[in-house]
Amino acid sequence: MFPETPSPHLFDRSPFKEIVERARSAINAKTGFSLIRLGNGEGVMLCWPDRQLPDDLAHLLRIWFGPIDLQATELAVIADGIRQATRSADVLGISTRFQMSLTPSYGMVLDALDHYGLYSAPQLLTDSVVHWYLQWSGALAYLLRGLDTVHVIGCRDLGPQIVETFGVKTVHNYLVRGEYEFPGSELRPHWPDGFAEVMQRLDAVRPGDVFLVGAGLLGKIYCDKIKTGGGVALDIGSILDSWANVPSRQRYKLGSSAFTLEHFKSVGSDWNAMLAALDRCAKELHARDATLTY
Repeated sequence: MFPETPSPHLFDRSPFKEIVERARSAINAKTGFSLIRLGNGEGVMLCWPDRQLPDDLAHLLRIWFGPIDLQATELAVIADGIRQATRSADVLGISTRFQMSLTPSYGMVLDALDHYGLYSAPQLLTDSVVHWYLQWSGALAYLLRGLDTVHVIGCRDLGPQIVETFGVKTVHNYLVRGEYEFPGSELRPHWPDGFAEVMQRLDAVRPGDVFLVGAGLLGKIYCDKIKTGGGVALDIGSILDSWANVPSRQRYKLGSSAFTLEHFKSVGSDWNAMLAALDRCAKELHARDATLTY
């Protein structure tokens, strides 16, 4: 049975600084680390097949993969993969109370954590929009600046821009087809073709490899594979779209510089400056959702 209400402890979110410093420690120590975000789409898949919203599932599959019919065996692979990714993650970005008021599928994230035992105390909890917090604060630059190599799983080649912004030497791209309405440059379907190729390439992950992942639902499974290989995976999702000036989310259509690569030039590199930038942007752009603690 799924719980009637989520466990109260699932609303106890970890300080943002602790989340970032744990990622930084993993990068420095070259140990496996995964930060993933679970939104309304992940909620539907996490609960499959024990609790189903067929119309929601069909809608979400179309967003991710276009007009494609997935067999039950394929759905099982994806659902099992994302549940494993959730169990193994060091940081879970999950639904806020405000999001849960919007649609039942956001609540299904927390239901699944309880029902399947996907959360354990060593994991840190934050909001599902933690990728925006990493952007607004400048913490992504704090984590990436000066690295020799950054690996990016997404639907567009942003290598030159990432090199220039963060001062890294090399960017390795793993191109996959994006959402149906914002596909990017890769023509092959993400599922199953692109997924199979990326998973094979991730066999070569080495300890300390740092990945930015923006690959939808399947991206959570990539993060688990990266951590297993000793890499550091940061699920930053649609932030990669905003860096490419692609308005895949309503917030990006506002034209705020807070979602751009240019934003990193305006934020400091010490914690006082980063938290001040985060607080400012959270109030300006996303105050209803934020359950931030610093």
